[in-house]
Amino acid sequence: MHYLLYFLSLIGLWHFDTQPQLPQKEAITMEQQCLTDYNKMWKQIEELEQTGRTKDALKLVEEIYAKAKTENNGTQSVKALLYVMKYNSVIEEKSDSMNMVRLKKELATAKSPVKQILNSILGEAYWQYYSNRRWEY
Repeated sequence: MHYLLYFLSLIGLWHFDTQPQLPQKEAITMEQQCLTDYNKMWKQIEELEQTGRTKDALKLVEEIYAKAKTENNGTQSVKALLYVMKYNSVIEEKSDSMNMVRLKKELATAKSPVKQILNSILGEAYWQYYSNRRWEY
């Protein structure tokens, strides 16, 4: 769980902008609108999590992830992916392997710098998997 918080704070420091640049005034307005939409959605997720509605929160996080992928918003897509992994670990019994498979799938299509962040998350996931099961080996 500590790596989740580390990467969420790391993501906040990065700004991924691969969209074509619009005139400055319009770009700021669109960026602010997009950020506001994401903030509203994350606030809903927080409320769902506090009330124990993990499956509903997971559905909303998947929506954020899909939206972020279509908009090429690396920050939000990585954050959503981390939340998907978090909620899967609560809902699913064998979430470790599911999360690693999903990370590998995302790495296949990711571009820099998202690819480097996902590689780091995958490395941490492997380490956690090994640490939790080292008695088996």
